[in-house]
Amino acid sequence: MSDAGVELNILPGLCVAHSSLVMRNLEGPATMLAVKDRMLGNKPLAALHSSYSNFLKKPV
Repeated sequence: MSDAGVELNILPGLCVAHSSLVMRNLEGPATMLAVKDRMLGNKPLAALHSSYSNFLKKPV
C-alpha cells in the first residue's frame, strides 16, 4: 500500500498482532473498519453476512 501511495489505509478487523504488523509497515495513516468481539465469535464482519444485520436494522 505504501508503494501505491494510498492516503488512508482501512484495515478490516484483524487481530491485534496482525494489525500491529500491518500498521508498522504502512507509511500513511490507518484506521480499523471493525474490531473483534466475543458476541460474534471474534469474526467482526460476520454480522454483515448474516441475518444478524437484519435484526439490527429492525426499528425498536
